[in-house]
Amino acid sequence: MDNGTNANLGPALFLLAAAGYVALRSRPASTRKTTYNKNPLHCTLYSKSVTQHQLIKRFIRKTPLLHSKEVGNGNVFFKMESRQLTGSFKLRGALSKVLMLSEEEKKGLITTASTGNHGLACMRAFAQGKVGGVICLPGNVSQYKLNKLKALVGEGGVKVVGGDTAESEAAAREDAGKAGGCYISPYNDTTIAAGQGTIGLEVLEQLGGVVPDNVYIPVGGGGLITGIAGVIKALVPGCRVVGCSPANSPCLEMSVKAGRVLREGEFKNENTYSSGTAGGIDDDSFTVEACSFLVDDWIQLSEEEIKGGVRFMFGEFKEVVEGAAGCGVAGWKKDERGKGGERGVSVVVCCGGNVEAKEFAEMIG
Repeated sequence: MDNGTNANLGPALFLLAAAGYVALRSRPASTRKTTYNKNPLHCTLYSKSVTQHQLIKRFIRKTPLLHSKEVGNGNVFFKMESRQLTGSFKLRGALSKVLMLSEEEKKGLITTASTGNHGLACMRAFAQGKVGGVICLPGNVSQYKLNKLKALVGEGGVKVVGGDTAESEAAAREDAGKAGGCYISPYNDTTIAAGQGTIGLEVLEQLGGVVPDNVYIPVGGGGLITGIAGVIKALVPGCRVVGCSPANSPCLEMSVKAGRVLREGEFKNENTYSSGTAGGIDDDSFTVEACSFLVDDWIQLSEEEIKGGVRFMFGEFKEVVEGAAGCGVAGWKKDERGKGGERGVSVVVCCGGNVEAKEFAEMIG
């Protein structure tokens, strides 16, 4: 490895190289931000992601990074977590948490809350870790995901409660607490976020030394963007991280801007094709503070723009993605900074592909 490259990237590169990942060609240090590397939470997320990748990589797919240079003036890459086992990125975080449970924790009731994807991931992780569990789902979960979960675990393993994710999460926590068990958050846990951060490690490896200028990530509770941003900012501090939210339910974005977690009634929370990112977040969610320094920009997307993102992936690659993934694609399409200049490199995280046929037809029609 080139000594000059090592010097520019600093200690983070040595950590990555030691774990067997590719070295990046860095921009001159004067053009890159460096403050991220000094934040304890950021360092924790990055180092945890490296550790968790070694733990889970034999149980997950290394998903494709599709490339297109026919759109706009820059190069854009799409990380296809829609092709991940269980159909979304959530398996990474679920495995990271379940495989770290103590023997004592495994004896109690393990619960989680989900809009579908996290539940599917937990079911697979529970099987891998040889534990049982109950999934609490909000009333607005898609029928497709609900049926898929029931087919996997039966009626007894699924509980529909509350109107949105915040209410189902509260119920799952309460059930675990009463039984002396363990609640697995979809996002409010650094181990979960670090599992999602392994996507960032894979992307940088798959880019083969190419340095990304922008990364577009769909945002719900914030576990995905926090984990990936922790890795990206450690290794490519100058890369711009952009959070993409549905305009109909932008809780985390608005909470970050308010400097506190907004509760129901304080932010718009309406139906959206990006159901996987909809709803409120925990009052104590660490992702609010983390995103306040890890996320550079935010973009809100209308329902028409989200549908346009889904249509783009089907038209360009014949890939079937869900609305939450369309939200990230739409963010890239809307953001002119992501398409400027022949040498611009953008990455879009396509977070999932679990979508009902009828809904998919509506979005691409």
